[in-house]
Amino acid sequence: PMVTPITQGGEIDDPAVGRVVNHLIDGGVDGIFVLGTTGEGASVPMSQKGVLVQRCICHTSGRAVVYAGISGSSLTDSLNLAQRCKDLGAAAAVAHPPSAYALGDQEMADYFTSLADQCPLPLFLYEIPKVAHASISISVVRTLMDHPNIGGIKDSSGDCARVAELFKHRGNRTDFAIHIGTASLCGRFLRQQADGIVPSGANLSPQPFAQMVRAAAAGDWAAVDRLQCQTDAEAQQYQNGRSLGQSLAALKALMACRGLCQRFTYPPIRSLEKCP
Repeated sequence: PMVTPITQGGEIDDPAVGRVVNHLIDGGVDGIFVLGTTGEGASVPMSQKGVLVQRCICHTSGRAVVYAGISGSSLTDSLNLAQRCKDLGAAAAVAHPPSAYALGDQEMADYFTSLADQCPLPLFLYEIPKVAHASISISVVRTLMDHPNIGGIKDSSGDCARVAELFKHRGNRTDFAIHIGTASLCGRFLRQQADGIVPSGANLSPQPFAQMVRAAAAGDWAAVDRLQCQTDAEAQQYQNGRSLGQSLAALKALMACRGLCQRFTYPPIRSLEKCP
């Protein structure tokens, strides 16, 4: 889940996008997710979203797939953004529930069905109640699993019982992917054959996360455990009791200290003046 490199004026910093993309790909990642939570997707101006997707795809040059966040409270705006992302070459769209209203299960299912019916890209569900202030219940996910244009879910709930239920109901299906978005749970659910991991810490150190996935594929669980401990320790550099917004600012500040991007964030997140 790539950060969004910006200038002090809030415009996409193209040279920094190139540096971050190369850093991630050189570190072994297979895909890049832009405009997610780590990428401050809710705060990136609409005028800059297409710019970011276009520059990211340009810099990947086919070396990795690019997923684009289209989350929002306007179905029309999300669909328009999805079409723009498809035109630019994105491989899939990702959306969490709209946060403006409390939705019941039927309303949630109806919303994602409408989004998937009209989305020009394969759609991935995004479970992150800390940001969306809503959850896609397991029963709704079970219903949406059968939609031909829904390819899977990125679960960043941090709820081990919930994720275990996801795997139970997914069973042996190969047409619905489960990606783990909580970095501290990556190793645990790679054991249950998670299809991918999407950890924010990969912006700093992509190599150990890529190695973790490959170790899991080889059944080397001792290496998975060792790498999980390593990445957990590294995450404390920018998390360390901070709120989600503060941790994203700290993450960018650390990346700035390494020459990857500038430290600037979009309001309401306040940029840090120096490395944490």
